[in-house]
Amino acid sequence: MRHALLDASRASSMGELASVIAHELNQPLSAISNFISACRQELRNADVVIPERAALLIDEAVAETTRAGDLMRRMRNFISAGDLNAEYIDLNKAIQQGIDLALAYVDLPRLQVNLLLDQSIPRILADPVQVGQVMLNLVRNSITAMQESKVQKLTVEVINSGAWVTVYVRDTGHGIPPDQHKYLFEPFNTSTTQGMGIGLSLVRSIIEAHEGRIWAEPKMTGSVFVFQLPIEGANGEQA
Repeated sequence: MRHALLDASRASSMGELASVIAHELNQPLSAISNFISACRQELRNADVVIPERAALLIDEAVAETTRAGDLMRRMRNFISAGDLNAEYIDLNKAIQQGIDLALAYVDLPRLQVNLLLDQSIPRILADPVQVGQVMLNLVRNSITAMQESKVQKLTVEVINSGAWVTVYVRDTGHGIPPDQHKYLFEPFNTSTTQGMGIGLSLVRSIIEAHEGRIWAEPKMTGSVFVFQLPIEGANGEQA
């Protein structure tokens, strides 16, 4: 499970990165094509005779940017079409495994970890590797945020909320600036990590693929991330 989680983490991060790049590049490519076409029209409006060779280069430039845009869209669609390997799982166990992996190489001698599980939760339809990856990313972010904290306390609480399982990840780190809350789950936001800023975007994609939801709650000190997964299966039936 540990090897599978690490492999999935690398693959999913690269997939998320490629998807984001495809989305971001497609916009300037479309703009370039429009600008080139507009320049050609402006020259015509000014009664400028465009040399045959220049007209050919303009046509090729428009065609190449269109081709590049189509390639970006196909890549994004291919990446986003990945399926979850969902099965009825013990969510407590999947969460525990993700936390254990995140803590495996942590050097915080004062770190306190409180894991509050809810044994009343039935098995839910989810991908255990992907759920573990969500915990891996959230816990790693918390650990990074607590590096310089006098009190280093991580609390993960799992609650049966009726139709949902609610998971809280709380830490005593440096917290999240209020002006960053609305950007937390956007790609390349590095306010909660020292990496490329893909982690929370990836977490959101995984949770939403499970038909769940995730958010950060305002807090005076530290941070609180909350996500919910539906207890009912794909056909509205519980395991």
